[in-house]
Amino acid sequence: MLKIIVNLIRVIVPVLILLVGYKVYAYLMATGPEPRKRPPVDRTPVVEVQPAKKQSYSVTLKTSGLVKAQSETNLVVEVAGKVKKLSPNFREGAYVQQGEVLLVLDDQDIRDGISIANSTMRSTKASLRQLNQEEKNTKNKYRLAAANLRTVQQNLTIARRNSTHVARNKGAINRTIGLVKKNLLLAKKNLALSQHNLTLEKKELRRMLLLWKKRLIARSALDNEEKKVVQLNQTIIQQQQAIVQQEQQLAQQDQSLIQQDQNTLSQEQKILQQQQAVNQQQQNIETLKGQLATFQSRREGLKANLASSETKLKQQKRNLERTKVSAPFTGRISTKRIGKGQYLSPNTIAGSLYPTDFVEVDMPLSLKQFELLDLPHDIERNTNKKRRFSVELSLPYQQDIHWKGYITGTRASLDNQSRQITVIARIDDPFMMKNRQDKKAQTTESGSDVSLRVGQYLNASIKGKTFQNVYVLPASAVRQNREILLVDNNEVSIIPVITVWNTEASNVIQLDTASPQTKISTLDDKRVIITPFPQAIEGMKVRLSGQEKKHFKPNNKIEKKEPLNVREGE
Repeated sequence: MLKIIVNLIRVIVPVLILLVGYKVYAYLMATGPEPRKRPPVDRTPVVEVQPAKKQSYSVTLKTSGLVKAQSETNLVVEVAGKVKKLSPNFREGAYVQQGEVLLVLDDQDIRDGISIANSTMRSTKASLRQLNQEEKNTKNKYRLAAANLRTVQQNLTIARRNSTHVARNKGAINRTIGLVKKNLLLAKKNLALSQHNLTLEKKELRRMLLLWKKRLIARSALDNEEKKVVQLNQTIIQQQQAIVQQEQQLAQQDQSLIQQDQNTLSQEQKILQQQQAVNQQQQNIETLKGQLATFQSRREGLKANLASSETKLKQQKRNLERTKVSAPFTGRISTKRIGKGQYLSPNTIAGSLYPTDFVEVDMPLSLKQFELLDLPHDIERNTNKKRRFSVELSLPYQQDIHWKGYITGTRASLDNQSRQITVIARIDDPFMMKNRQDKKAQTTESGSDVSLRVGQYLNASIKGKTFQNVYVLPASAVRQNREILLVDNNEVSIIPVITVWNTEASNVIQLDTASPQTKISTLDDKRVIITPFPQAIEGMKVRLSGQEKKHFKPNNKIEKKEPLNVREGE
């Protein structure tokens, strides 16, 4: 029951509050005062106008760029060694001259290598001289061996001739022995015949002696027969003596034959000895030829070793020079990566530096801005100072400090993100090196150095082409860069125009005569509304401001604007 009562109270109380509020509202509305009526007000827009005047206008492109070194070179150590000495100028930001020694490495090992290379060269030269002397001696031996070979060949020829002569003598002796043998045989036959005749004569003598005794023959016949016997005996004796002589002659011939055989054997031994001598001399000559043939290769090997030693010596001398790392050109140290006493291996980067004769400034421009420069295609090859496109650069925070530069070209391609083209400007002697050498570096009034820094941003002003017969109006006078508002008899007239150039403060326009909405042929002395009026329509009534207005006066001066990535004319 109590719960039901609580729920009823929750419903009834809000309803009562609403009823009371409504009653109070109705009372106030019934008893309140009536509003006072005001007279109508003229709400015709009030605008300011400016007369249009035709003139010429020179475009000045405003941009900013980043200072970059033309190149940055690493100081690379070409030999190994411990850092022995560092130049006081070898520090980041220091200026160095070309050829200035920045660091020196310990060169004791390289000097030892030079001594070893010199010793090797002297040893090789001594070996080469010894080889030349050996070759000379071998050539002398070869000539002597060749002479000895000719001598033993001659001796061999003589021995062969003697052997032939001995053989011929032996043949003669053999023929003589044969003849003696024939004579001996004939003598023996004659002896046998004489002996037989003697036997017969003796028989005849005995017969005749018997006959003589019988006195059958005369004494003279017996005596004759006895003489015959005696003569036959003498003949036999002579024949026997002749046989003995023949046998003695045969024995002598046999002895001569034996002697000739001994001579033949002796000659054959001499021939063999001479042949052996010839073979030995030929072998000596071949050996000497082989030795002579090796001299060239040995000499080439020694010369190669000598050349290798000389190359090593030159290399060690170059390495000795490389222990001193010098500045390759006049520049400024950008980084330093080593310290004194540190051991460095070959190809270690000790630091880096960039040249100081000029720097480059990368200035991004839109394609429309770039067209207004009207740069020649061969600007990179332009060497005529009178035809250079000058650029005035300044610090963003110190507008009173300026540098003169000139455009040298553009980058090869557009930026992938911004689709802008980068124009390159060059500033000669950006670090005041000539003045530094004269101790007259440019400073500000506070005494600080105002030389450029790599990586610094600069504002840039570039003079572009000049437009002829254009109108210069405030930026507020041009709607959407394509139309302006004219006032004629206090009525608005919308005129199409072409914006050829614009800045934050002004627009440079031309009358769009090709548009069908264009009803006039010129804007000269026409009153142009310079008050922002986005809601204006054709024929709308307006009222000119009765107050003295400061009109925008067009001129050809350079407008100032912020330098960071400005994209004018878009």
